Amino acid sequence: MPELRRDPVTERWVIISEERRGRPSEYRPAEEFAPLAHCPFCPGHEAQTPPTLLSTPGPAGWQTRVFANRFPALRVEARSGITSTELYGHSDGLGAHEVMVESPLHSDDYASMDAAALLAVLTGWQSRVRDLSRDERLAHATIFKNAGAQSGATLSHPHSQLIATPIVPPAVLDRMEGAARFWRRTGHCVYCAMALEAESSGARLVWSDAQAVVFCPYAPRVGFECIVSPRQHESQFEQASEAVLAGVAGAMSRLFGALREALPRVSYHLSIQTAPLRSAPSASDHWYLEVLPVLSRHAAFEMASGMNIVSTAPETAAAYLRERLPGTQ
Repeated sequence: MPELRRDPVTERWVIISEERRGRPSEYRPAEEFAPLAHCPFCPGHEAQTPPTLLSTPGPAGWQTRVFANRFPALRVEARSGITSTELYGHSDGLGAHEVMVESPLHSDDYASMDAAALLAVLTGWQSRVRDLSRDERLAHATIFKNAGAQSGATLSHPHSQLIATPIVPPAVLDRMEGAARFWRRTGHCVYCAMALEAESSGARLVWSDAQAVVFCPYAPRVGFECIVSPRQHESQFEQASEAVLAGVAGAMSRLFGALREALPRVSYHLSIQTAPLRSAPSASDHWYLEVLPVLSRHAAFEMASGMNIVSTAPETAAAYLRERLPGTQ
């Protein structure tokens, strides 16, 4: 039976209708990337990218490598300040746009990378956010990854990106206000509450340990949406300890191993949801990592109503992933 569900943070509604599609195993994998004869992200081709801003050591000379995007959405050289008319507002394209090559291996992915390799990705981005936060013109840093041919990625070599903006994006403000409303009403962090509820009920839990909880949210935007939430309450990703990041990396390793078995070669979007730069610690906000598989396209109803129709209930998705966790088969 289809149902409507409301997200506790944004208060948006989604429609869960499993009758619209078959079992999760019937999802078709994304198309493969066209063969690339010469990858600029592979070891030995470092001169084909902008200069390295940060690297971590590895067998190929580096394990991860960060540099400015060659085709940046925003530039640190731009002037700051917003000008407004009665009708419009304008600002120069101030910001930062960086790329991290996450592995020297062209065919690597999160499912094949171990927890140590994933920790190198997280600590690398944390270092870059800390560095960018010293520029007081910048207000927020968004870390994101497009993986797979259907995600918008243009290269298959594993990589992620960071865009720092002079404003706090509207979606971040909406998320923070939703979390603040819940805290004012209950005195609790909504993300801590969701993780605890998922763990206690078990229905939407994928995996948990002493450091992190992986679960499918109650009102997902897409099928198989997953959240990796550190147990330690902290609003800023850049303030997390290495132990906390190591716990998140271990949870990511488990999750992506299960996703590989559940949805082979699926494209996905990943992001780290975190508070604005230099903000004070928040009792209501909580940083976390979210994964949104690309399983279908939005059609006219979604565009017109702002409500998504999700064809796999989160309880079904979580059970499917739990059965495919590494070491449980």
